[in-house]
Amino acid sequence: MTTITRSSKIGEKAEKIVDEILTACCKVRKEVPDVHIDFIAEIEEDGEPTGKRFGVQVKGTENPKIKNGLVKFSFEAKSLRYYINKVKFPVFLIVVDMKNREGYWLFTQKFLKETSILEKRKEQKKISINIPQENKISDTLTFIRIADSAQNYMLELWPASLHAAAAAEKKKWSELDERFDISVEYHNSTTNIKCTAREEMPFQLHFKLGDNQNLREKLIALFDQGRRVEFAPQEIQFAGSPILQKLNEFPLIAIEASNRRDVELFLTVVDHEGRDISKPYRIDGVFVSGRKEVRFVSKKQNLPLNLSLTIVYPDSSASSKEEYEQHVGDFNFNDTVWEGKSFNELQYFDSLSALFHSLKADSKISMTYEQDGNRLIRGYMLNPFEESFINNIAGFCSLIEKIRFISKYLNLV
Repeated sequence: MTTITRSSKIGEKAEKIVDEILTACCKVRKEVPDVHIDFIAEIEEDGEPTGKRFGVQVKGTENPKIKNGLVKFSFEAKSLRYYINKVKFPVFLIVVDMKNREGYWLFTQKFLKETSILEKRKEQKKISINIPQENKISDTLTFIRIADSAQNYMLELWPASLHAAAAAEKKKWSELDERFDISVEYHNSTTNIKCTAREEMPFQLHFKLGDNQNLREKLIALFDQGRRVEFAPQEIQFAGSPILQKLNEFPLIAIEASNRRDVELFLTVVDHEGRDISKPYRIDGVFVSGRKEVRFVSKKQNLPLNLSLTIVYPDSSASSKEEYEQHVGDFNFNDTVWEGKSFNELQYFDSLSALFHSLKADSKISMTYEQDGNRLIRGYMLNPFEESFINNIAGFCSLIEKIRFISKYLNLV
């Protein structure tokens, strides 16, 4: 005689709720018998199966334990070990709140790998797991995006599968257009596909402007400012190579139309007549330029004084395109880069000390950009630092200079 318990009824209803939600974007198949996994779901795009499958284990409850934005539920340790040690496709645990008909999901293998919870609780037969309340199954767009990226996570978790998947992906893209060299890499659950044209490749890129003001602003950022911009399929369309046309199928496409060149930036304090009165402080970086502005991006993050700058091109009426003052910049002083270093081995200290000792409240800072010793552009910026900050840094540098002098005098390291 078969006995149907209350918990089994709740379980069946919970499975039905999840099935109804997932069916809108996946092909869902019930596992019989459902040992550790209730459903196998395959992501669909435009009603067509993609081959990207994931498992689902559903648990229903009429009284969910929710505290501080976390849904707490206990799972069989045996099932969790099965997921992490044997299953090569993603498995999602979904706890369903029966009263609100809402499910909360967790990507099991990633959670188990990152928390090592099974190792910490080896003797326990049941493991209590906290699921973020924001992980709602009703938000199908987010859930499917995570389920999609979970495919790559599992490939990285099982390296043998990773190599085969990379080879298959490369073959698929190469067959689209033999004029491209294709390389495929998996990193941090992301598939990176690099397509390099072997020859000049004409193509068309159509922007669907209409009265879309947001798209117009994106085009300003893309072309005038040289920034990386994300576009939705309804905003642009590629034509030409089949590889480029493939981009039309992606939910988001990032494009950067900028010119990049390595440059050296030299900062000096100048007097009222424009003469340098401090040693130059050098920062190696990159010019990222659009049609109307250039951004300077530092190559190194471990500098005591770092900055990012935006330079607006002068208009055609400007007397010189080599000297102008339209600089907008953010300075960042960070003395922690010197932690653990000997006082006599502090990189950039001499030029930084000279810079701050020469700064006054009404000073100007000259910014000269060079490439291979040739000046590209020079601009000026009013002193961006408060007087108290200048005094503190100058005093800090003076103290270090005295310590360096004493250590040298006493022949200390």
